[in-house]
Parts: sequence; C-alpha cells; structure tokens
Amino acid sequence: MQRKYYLRYWINYQIQLEKQDHTENLSTAYNWLKKAHIEQNKIMQHAQQLQYSVLLTHAQDTLMNTETIYFIVKRFIPIILNSKK
Repeated sequence: MQRKYYLRYWINYQIQLEKQDHTENLSTAYNWLKKAHIEQNKIMQHAQQLQYSVLLTHAQDTLMNTETIYFIVKRFIPIILNSKK
C-alpha cells in the first residue's frame, strides 16, 4: 500500500516539474517572439525606403512559422500532461 502511494506521489511530482519547466520555457519563448515583432514593426515603419529583400521576406516567414509552432505547442502541452495522469 505504501509503495503505491509513493509511486503516485512521485508521478505527480514529475508532472508538476514538467509543468513548471514548460511554463518557464513558454514564457521565455513568448518574450522572444514579442521582441521579434517589435523589431519587425520598426523595420516595416521604414518599408517605403526599403527595397525588396529575400532575406527580410525569409525572416518574416520564419517569425510567422515560429509563432505558429509556439501556439500549437502551447495548446498541446496541457493535453499531453493530462494524458499522463
């Protein structure tokens, strides 16, 4: 009986650690995305002065893809953690 309790406690503890790690990592990712958007907006304010750039287009596409993955991961983490219970 005591062994089952210990195992259940250990599993719940591991889940809590995972939640904390993910929360911290998601917060860091959000802050970097926010900074990237601010910098992109600064560049776009001067868009009339800029010529077309493949590099800038690639950077914008990469930022949008990264943001999409961020939102997908943010939605799936609770689903994955709940399935481990």
